[in-house]
Amino acid sequence: MDPYLITAYCLGIALDFIFGDPRRMPHIVRATGFCISKGESIVASLFGRSIFAGIILWTGIVALFVVYI
Repeated sequence: MDPYLITAYCLGIALDFIFGDPRRMPHIVRATGFCISKGESIVASLFGRSIFAGIILWTGIVALFVVYI
C-alpha cells in the first residue's frame, strides 16, 4: 500500500476525531442527510414505500448533488 495513502487515512481519522462532525449547515454530509430525510417523506407520500420510490429518491438526490457541484 502507498505510504502517502496510509498517511492520508491516518490524518483524516485524526482530524475527524479532533474536530468531529459539524453541528450546523453548511456541510455536504449534513445537506445530503437533510435532502434524503425530506425527499423520503415526499417520495413515500407520492409512491408509497417501494423499490420504485427508493430508485426515484436515489436518482433525485444524485441529480441534485451533481447539478449542485
